[in-house]
Parts: sequence; C-alpha cells; structure tokens
Amino acid sequence: MQSHDDKTEARQLLRQIISDLAERGGSDFHLRTNRVPFLRVHGTLERNLSGRPVRASVLQEIVALLLAMRTGGGEEPVTLAAFMQVLRKQASVNFSASTETGCDGAEQALPAARLRVHAFIEGNGLALVVRRLCCDIPPLGELGFEQRVQQRLRNLMLAGATAGDNGLLLVAGPVGSGKTTTIGSLINEVNTGAAAHVVRIEDPLELDFGQYSPLNPRSEIYQSLITDREIGIHCDSFRDGLNDALREDFNIIVVGEMRTRETIEACLVACETGHLVVTTLHASGAPDAVSRILAEFPADRKEFICEQLARNLRCVVCQRLIRRADERGRALAYEFMEVTGSVKAALYKRDPAVLRQCLDDSRNGVRFNDVLLRLRDRGDILPADYERCLMRGGEETKGRTG
Repeated sequence: MQSHDDKTEARQLLRQIISDLAERGGSDFHLRTNRVPFLRVHGTLERNLSGRPVRASVLQEIVALLLAMRTGGGEEPVTLAAFMQVLRKQASVNFSASTETGCDGAEQALPAARLRVHAFIEGNGLALVVRRLCCDIPPLGELGFEQRVQQRLRNLMLAGATAGDNGLLLVAGPVGSGKTTTIGSLINEVNTGAAAHVVRIEDPLELDFGQYSPLNPRSEIYQSLITDREIGIHCDSFRDGLNDALREDFNIIVVGEMRTRETIEACLVACETGHLVVTTLHASGAPDAVSRILAEFPADRKEFICEQLARNLRCVVCQRLIRRADERGRALAYEFMEVTGSVKAALYKRDPAVLRQCLDDSRNGVRFNDVLLRLRDRGDILPADYERCLMRGGEETKGRTG
C-alpha cells in the first residue's frame, strides 16, 4: 500500500516537470524506476540534474495521478491495480491525460497541460514517456509554411468541407516533427471557416479543440462538428473506425497514422467514396512517403495501389523541426509535393527517383533543401545544422526550374 508521502512526492515531481517543460519549451519527459528524470528540450535529451531517482512506489503514484486525469470521453475510471494488471499482460499502454480532468479536483493544483502517456515495462520495471501537447493550437500561418503552401493546404481542407472534394492529404515526417500540430491547425481552418463534420480517429486522442467548453473563448466562432474516437475506447482499430465513419455522414476524416496495410486500404476506400482523408506517416521526404505506402503491399498489389494514389493523393507535406540559432525553440523545415499531372505520371511509373525529379520544377512543390537554405540565410538555423540536415545525393543538390 502506497504512503501519503509517496503521493505528495509524486504530485510535487509531476508539477515540477510539467512546469519545467512549459517554461523551457520542452516536449517530453522520461521516468524510469530508480532513475533520475530526463527531459527533452528542443530536441535534446537532458538529465534532470536536480532530480532524485524516482522510487517505484512514487512512479506508481504518478501513474495513478495520470489515470485520474485520463481523457477520451466517458470511459469508466481505471484503478492503479487494474491498470498494472493490463500493463503486465500487454507490456505497454497508451492514453491521453489533461490536468483539467480529474476524479477529485485535486489535479487543478497542477499546471495546465495536455499529455500523451506511454507506459511500458522495461528491464528495471515500470517506465513512462510522456509528451506535453500544445494546449493552444497555433494558426496555420504561424507554423512556418510559405504563403503558397498555406493557401493550398487551406483550400484543400475547405474544399473537402464545403464542396465535397475527395482525396488524401498526407502529413509525413519523423517522430517529434510537429505532425500533430500541423494536423490540428488544418482542422481549425475548417472549424473556423466552414460548417462540416470532421471525424478524428487517433491512438490516443491528443489535441482538444474545446468546441464544447463554455470556458473556451474561441468556441463561439467554431462552426464545425468534430467527432473524437480513440482506438481501444471507441473503436478497436483504425480500420474499424474508418468503416464506422462511412455511416456517420462526415465530410473530412482525420486518421492518426497509416500504420498498416489494412489502414492504408481503408483510407483509400474512404477517398474513393467521395471524402477528404487527412492522415500521417513516418517518412523522410515526400517521395519517400509514397515508397513507404507501397512497401506495405506485395508485388502483385503495387500497381493497383499506385493507380489509387494517382487518383486520390492530393499533396504530401513532409516536415522536420530544427533547433533555432537563438535556441528559442525549433524552426519548421519541410518538403511539399502537390499531385500535378507530371506527379501523377510519376506515380503510375512507381519510381521514387522520378517523383524526386518532379520537385525540381517549382510548379510541383517545394524542396526540403530549398527551405533549409532559406532558414540558414535568414539566420534562423546555424550553418552546422544546415549541413547536418541537408538531403544528400543526386538532384537534391542541383538547381531547380520553374
């Protein structure tokens, strides 16, 4: 049985870490049994030198606090004992939490934060990796995309919401590259600019649009209905959620991630039924995102999937976050590929090199290296980070046309 001191220490530690992350612009914290906490700040992992090793009993109390703050919509409260039993069986569990949510109101003493929690078992016992999510979703214009890209993304979202334009809008990038924030900004373009039904399927739900909260000053200008569904709580899988959505009178569906062949197939089917699908993928560049999709399918299916992509893919944004020269956060570097006639022809050829060559023509998009060069020349990033992040080889270092 845990002691009152353990509960007090757990609350104090959680308060301190959330406050430190907010003040320093950090993104994640790592807690391990009998290890000091680690924080990730602007992409760099730092040991919390002022912290003491976290005892097992304290770490369990932190889990209990997070469980009391769990979000997701109406699920029964989960006891620590029941959670640990599930965790030992599954080895890992994901859920979202908010310091504005709780069973007894005590959590209000914690700083305002939305959190994505990954609990797992490792060699030393219980472990947590917790990401601090943005509470205020920034407007699309503040993310760092050039005006032309902003306008194209905005037009795609609003056309999907109001004109029934279908297709696939893909936001790609490595873990921690800001994909969730970009998706949130795109949803708010619809939320504030059109009357539409947006269905979100995520694992777990991360962003809160506050559309039902009278305390949110922006709620009065929201025009859309947003339906939130979390894997494991409201549906069993992305594929099941997508199949359900086809009967839910939606305009736009947001799928947290295309992880499997089944999810990719379900996304493409939703596109072909006349809807806009917005989703994410782990990839290093826009053409690589197409390769990642094709890699999920056997050789005898690739041609058919390429044809579906040529018909349905509207654009790919692939992004990374790079440390700013002044160390005040990170700058957005990105690649943007619009599916024009020449890009469609390249998709039919199933050749990533041809897709990459399409980006040499500015009418087809924006190259990552060109954005990187602008960031360096403006002094937003250091020359050393520019060199480190450059895409090397072939056409990536050549001039462009158009």
